[in-house]
Amino acid sequence: VPGQVLQREIAGGRKPVVQLSLQSAVVTPAAGSADCPSVGSAAHWAGLCRPCDFLHRGRCTNGAACKYCHLCGPEAALQRKKEKKTLRRARKAAE
Repeated sequence: VPGQVLQREIAGGRKPVVQLSLQSAVVTPAAGSADCPSVGSAAHWAGLCRPCDFLHRGRCTNGAACKYCHLCGPEAALQRKKEKKTLRRARKAAE
């Protein structure tokens, strides 16, 4: 296999390094559970989610398959929009 020959030459005869994976060490809650009510809620704990605007209006029809966060409160989208606006103004003032 061409790729393996090149990898052996680069390694210089050393054994390959074992790659570690945290996927087996970290428990990820299943979508649809109380800890993760939607697929988009999986990134909530890291602060990387995007809130679902329709959930709190009672109009989210996607349920557990929704790609937006169902854990964020109704004010989360507005709060994030304000933060982005403040950052944009600060960047503009710095220039």
